[in-house]
Formats: sequence, structure tokens, C-alpha cells
Amino acid sequence: MYAPPAYTIRWLNNARFAYPGPVRNWPDSPYGGIKYWNKEALRAFLAEVKRWQDNNNIPNRNLFVGETGVSRELQGAQRYLLDLLELFKEFEWNWAIYAFRDEEWDAMNYELGTDIKNMFPTESNELFARLKTYFK
Repeated sequence: MYAPPAYTIRWLNNARFAYPGPVRNWPDSPYGGIKYWNKEALRAFLAEVKRWQDNNNIPNRNLFVGETGVSRELQGAQRYLLDLLELFKEFEWNWAIYAFRDEEWDAMNYELGTDIKNMFPTESNELFARLKTYFK
């Protein structure tokens, strides 16, 4: 599955979309429909992988989601990330956060909080505090 670079997504979003909420399948097109994204929509999206896993008798521990995350300043970013992690925990899949503590790109460094202009770890922020509860 192709995923455009994050800066492209940020430009396309331009604060028009939030999670949970409706998102047009092709942002600037009148065609393609609108889908409401929430935890149940994510569950339905991941169900195809879960079916494949079950049909092929692959143990839960052998599934690895190698790049998950969201740009930290987007509206609903915390809820989106935590919904995904709750689903991965429910499915007993392993996961890693994409670009966490990346030297060149801090949009997914959740230690910095949700203000994209902040470049320094804060004493505490709700996003990182909640995220840490999923670390093993």
C-alpha cells in the first residue's frame, strides 16, 4: 500500500480533517466518497490483515506493524495513535513507532507534545504519558 510523504499529507489536510471524523477518500475530488474514521473503522480496516493471519495460521506474536504513527500536531492525533495501539494490543501484534526521536524530523517525536513548533522535550505531556503505558 502506497503512503505519500507526511509533508504531503500535512499540506493536503491543511487542518480540514480530524480524528475521529469524516475524511474524503480523495481530498480535493468530489468523487470517491467520504468515510468516517474512528476506532471501529480502524478495526474494520485491519480486519483484512487479521483474516489473512488467521487463514494462514500465523501466531499473533509473528505479526509486526513496523511503522505506525501520526504527526503529533494534528487534531485527534493522540486518540488516533492510542486507538491503533489498543487494537494492536487486542490483536496481540508487535509494533514500532515510526520516526520516534528521529534526528531530522520531529513530527512524530511524542516527547515534544502536540505543539509542532516545540523542539524540546517537556516535563510532561498527556500524549507521551499515555503512549508510554504501551511500551514494554
